Amino acid sequence: MIASVSERFDWIASDERPHRVGVLGGTFDPVHVGHLAMADAARIELGLDAVLFVPTAASAFKEGSVVASPEQRLSWCKAAVRDNAYFDVSGIDIERGGKTRTVDTLRDLRSFFGEHVRLFFIMGSDAARGLHRWSDAPALASLASFAVVPRAGHPFGSGEVSERGLDAFDFCLLDDEVLDVSSTVVRKRLASGSSVRYFVPSVVAELIECADPYRPTRQTRASDEVFGPAFERRIVSELERRVSERRLRHIRGVADMAERLAHVYGADPRRARLAGLLHDWDKGLDDEGARRRVFDLGLGIDGRMVFDMPALLHGPTAAEALRRAYPDIPDDVLQAVARHTAGAPRMSDLDMVVYVADAIEENRRFPGVQDLRDLIGEVSLEKLFFRTYRHILADLIARRKRIHPRTVEVWNSYVVDNRD
Repeated sequence: MIASVSERFDWIASDERPHRVGVLGGTFDPVHVGHLAMADAARIELGLDAVLFVPTAASAFKEGSVVASPEQRLSWCKAAVRDNAYFDVSGIDIERGGKTRTVDTLRDLRSFFGEHVRLFFIMGSDAARGLHRWSDAPALASLASFAVVPRAGHPFGSGEVSERGLDAFDFCLLDDEVLDVSSTVVRKRLASGSSVRYFVPSVVAELIECADPYRPTRQTRASDEVFGPAFERRIVSELERRVSERRLRHIRGVADMAERLAHVYGADPRRARLAGLLHDWDKGLDDEGARRRVFDLGLGIDGRMVFDMPALLHGPTAAEALRRAYPDIPDDVLQAVARHTAGAPRMSDLDMVVYVADAIEENRRFPGVQDLRDLIGEVSLEKLFFRTYRHILADLIARRKRIHPRTVEVWNSYVVDNRD
């Protein structure tokens, strides 16, 4: 017996009152607006209490053609349905593993929910026409009703049911025609670098951009190329879509300043420049977007930072997103990206270079910034970092901003060795 199928709708199993639950299965490679529209049309027309999206582990119909991993497809579905209280995602097929057969999915759901729940398997009319050829069709017909959403060019009516030997199935024919969107089209657009805006939910587009499993060039880069001009051009091109023009000027300034500081203080200039380019990768997110990013990436970040100081989140979220999207980026570069917002005790030279560069790059205009720039080469890197950190901390206090406990920890770890 399965212990759970859905965080939102497990309660239906023990409720004992009649309920109607829709099931939308598929590879969701990736999930797109057509899937969501189909589920919503079925929910409204059939009065469903809930709709479960159930991503396959490995499709029996698409062997060898599924690109994204089960974990990626599951997380994208969860992100896509989060804002709809009638939708949820079940990982039962992925947990079972192997080739997914719809008859197994429905057996598990029927066993979990019980006889007081009527299941409706939601499908397009193109798929419904071949339902009699699905694995263990007689058992399949006994487990659920089948909600058929019309698709352009694939008419499906009562006459076709008898013609195709589908009389054993209980069909509910919906009126709404689904949007003409397919995962194949979305994958092709992603592979070519075309926009998928309005094809997939924006939150899913962001997650796909981080993982980017559909673009062939990801898997052909040598590790040295992350320091080359071609990779920098690609990063800048993506940043142009992610952040404002003003923010991009700042990012370029940080990259230039980090490279300069690295030359002065003996750090690796290539790593410093790359970290400078990447440090504000997630800066285009608003507070709520930054919080969602933490949860989508599964980061164990202190709740005080998540809910009270979301402006600090873009460092660690960027580091994790970039680690997944570009596995050739060195760990020390990602660490510098993660630490540039709040700092950390025992900062590495690269960490300090990026932190300082972010504060004093040439586009910054605040009282005392030129005094900090004038210290370059005149004091040690650690002292320059401490003076910069002290300036930022004093500004936070003057503006009556919240101070994260880690900020105090960083101060305490450096203050004894940096008394003026």
